[in-house]
Amino acid sequence: MLCTINPRLKAQHGLELSEVFLLQYIRDTDMNPSDIAQTLQIPAHAVSRRLDSLEKRTLLERSLDPNDARRRVLKLTELGTELLQQAGATLDSELQAMLNVLSPTQQTTTIEALEKIGQAYQEEA
Repeated sequence: MLCTINPRLKAQHGLELSEVFLLQYIRDTDMNPSDIAQTLQIPAHAVSRRLDSLEKRTLLERSLDPNDARRRVLKLTELGTELLQQAGATLDSELQAMLNVLSPTQQTTTIEALEKIGQAYQEEA
């Protein structure tokens, strides 16, 4: 079932799962492209390519940081915000379908475990 998420996101929203996560990261942080690459442990050129693609589709804007001309500021456009919201709803629906194969107790245990992993990852970063 996990392998159905990426094709569904692509078909319904024109986004890959990695692009959804990148858009969420841009929405939720004020990091520049190199900070994102370092934090997510992705090569800077790969992040730059994804950002180029998203910018060409007018989902995000890049501008110079007014406080440091060497840095770029990333911001979602209105279209990017709307598409991210729609893709997020699809992702939530797909994940809920995956969790539905578990009992309520198993769902709770799984969610708690994933939250713990997420917290540990954030503390490392």
